[in-house]
Amino acid sequence: MNRHYDYPFSIYALAELGAEVGSDVPFCTLGGTVLCQGRGERLRKLPDLPETLFVVCKPDFPVSTPELYRRLDETAIARRPDHTAMEAAIVQGDVGAIAGQLCNVFEPVVTEKHLELNYIKSLMNSYGALGFAMSGSGPSVYAIAPSFEYAAVICTMLKDNYPQVFIAKTV
Repeated sequence: MNRHYDYPFSIYALAELGAEVGSDVPFCTLGGTVLCQGRGERLRKLPDLPETLFVVCKPDFPVSTPELYRRLDETAIARRPDHTAMEAAIVQGDVGAIAGQLCNVFEPVVTEKHLELNYIKSLMNSYGALGFAMSGSGPSVYAIAPSFEYAAVICTMLKDNYPQVFIAKTV
């Protein structure tokens, strides 16, 4: 929008406008490391992560976000994100501690219907991932890898069953 209208909007104004389009849009306007709360519309910038390698695996089944929200109320959530601990790990630049804090409340809800997610996470774990979690409302699962070599092995092992597997890193 800024390019189209000769840059009249601040980043934060764009984030507010983006929230009207969708919950994930404000995050995309800021970039970098951001603590997102609520539906993703409440944002707070954090220090950037050190270079971190991720393996992302997208299984080939759809997940309905509205259905997840309905089922979330019926599901006992054993673990919730600890934003304070995650923020401390990010501020310290401790990738291992960050990996230990990965958590997604939707994960048990999706896993009830798609046990395959447990297989993906188990494989990631057995090939050296520091931590892993489902992304957003799924079905993609991501892992933090300790090195490119580990990321490549995890990626190769997953590609046997899942064609959409990618290695990414922070920028």
